[in-house]
Amino acid sequence: MHASIARLSRVLAAAAAAVALGATSCTQFLQELGLKDNDPLSYELLGLLAPCGNLPVLAGALGTQTVPASGACLVGNVFVPGGATLTVNAGTTIYGTSGSALFVLAGGKLNAVGSASQPVVFTSAQPAGQRTSGDWGGIVMIGRASTNAGVRRTEGTDPQNYGGSTSNNDADSSGTLQYVRIEFGGFPVTVGNELNGLSLYAVGTGTTIDHIQVHMAKDDGIEFFGGAVNVSRALVTGESDDGFDIDYGYHGKMQFLIGQKYSDGSAGLGSTDPRGLEWNGRGQNGDALQPPYAQNGTVAVANVTIIGPQPALPAGLQVSRFRVGMAGTLAHFIAWDYGGGAAASCIDPDSSIGFRQGYVQSASWPTCPAGPASVNVLVGQTTQPYVTAATSSGGVANYQPVGGLPATGATLKSAAPFAGDSFFTDNSTFGGMLSGDNWTSGWTNFSDR
Repeated sequence: MHASIARLSRVLAAAAAAVALGATSCTQFLQELGLKDNDPLSYELLGLLAPCGNLPVLAGALGTQTVPASGACLVGNVFVPGGATLTVNAGTTIYGTSGSALFVLAGGKLNAVGSASQPVVFTSAQPAGQRTSGDWGGIVMIGRASTNAGVRRTEGTDPQNYGGSTSNNDADSSGTLQYVRIEFGGFPVTVGNELNGLSLYAVGTGTTIDHIQVHMAKDDGIEFFGGAVNVSRALVTGESDDGFDIDYGYHGKMQFLIGQKYSDGSAGLGSTDPRGLEWNGRGQNGDALQPPYAQNGTVAVANVTIIGPQPALPAGLQVSRFRVGMAGTLAHFIAWDYGGGAAASCIDPDSSIGFRQGYVQSASWPTCPAGPASVNVLVGQTTQPYVTAATSSGGVANYQPVGGLPATGATLKSAAPFAGDSFFTDNSTFGGMLSGDNWTSGWTNFSDR
């Protein structure tokens, strides 16, 4: 679509203000734009929308509405503005065309509630089997919770303001995501300026994020830019960069996280430092900001499984990187298939992450160059306690523990660091999935196409 992209964007923006696009089919869309049959742009637009058939189109700024059960098609940057709610019911699929992304602005809400048998799916508009990471831009949610910096601009193709002195409601709600799959989205716009599968900017605890998969994102799976939203049962698979990324003073809780990179070459695609966990306590990528800042990043995280792409280990790959000012506790975790030695993890000076009960397939749990001592962390583990991991050719994954931990593991499980916190339903067992609770079953996707 070369030089016509700018014109297409202008046409979409103008049409969004004048036409009720939410009830518009792709065929009607051309007519409402007033394009003539011989207008070259009409052919390009038809090519852009062709994968969507006659589905309703979502474009521009939306009002409060419910996506039809038949699904819908995202065209360009689509916005849920303050005061509006976009509802997506169980079993509904929304298709993202090339260059599209869904923005939930401050005060707006996305309520996407599926089930294990009928998930809500945000996916590429390309036919199944021809999809790839970066086919569309993913979901961006912007809330009014606190960050540790002043007003900043979101990353990606259409920067929006977030943070600052008026972003001070940690209980703010941006809606509900339950049994939601976000796949083949995200892409780097420029170096250090990306759309992720799911970007969470200053999102508050009134937002529910539970049972979510971000799959084949061409950057991070889930990235937190400040805010306090709590997350449970989150699966990130086949992402190009980091699985779970934290910046600008995120201060929340997470439980049951699973991240798996694929060995198909997707890890590191567009990134020089793909990690399972990339947690920045103050700024981003080592940016320490300048005092005063509201807070460092502080987390309470339990039950995590991080699986690497070994033997395909790209340069810069690490299980984790905990940067300046990152504080909190990571408990009952396992890191596997990331190689050994320096590939295991890295802790920057002035990071006070505490590790409680976990183990890694590594000869050591190194720091770079210094960090807090690990507590009850087994290293050099050679017995794989979590089997049937995902493959890029699809199939069924099962991350439940099988057998048991080594004999020394019995002593590791004796202490539950968040036992008094009602958010943590069970953190006395290692890994992102408890035996008998295969929470990824039935609604997830593992194919890289």
